[in-house]
Amino acid sequence: MTHHSKAARFVPLALLVLCAGFVIQSFIPVSHGEEKQAEAPPRIEVLFLGSKNLFNHDPPTRFRVLREALGPKAVNITYANTVEALTKENLAQYDVLLIFANLYELD
Repeated sequence: MTHHSKAARFVPLALLVLCAGFVIQSFIPVSHGEEKQAEAPPRIEVLFLGSKNLFNHDPPTRFRVLREALGPKAVNITYANTVEALTKENLAQYDVLLIFANLYELD
């Protein structure tokens, strides 16, 4: 594997993590020190739309990495591997839709 191909795989992952960080940060309330929180903040529900690992992105592994990293930080991540999960009723259960999938057909 060349240095260029390693960098090419790192960039999408880094962008994914950066975007996830911005999304999560937007859900965290800012406290001015005057209020005491009696309860833990609500957990953020994320639907991760992935797919089979066809060539390069490996959505199932990215899902597991994010779930492990963000689970302790009040983020629940649920994996779906088909666009059939994108129904109005199903999406109503989530705060965030994260798409990291190989959604194309091979001839």
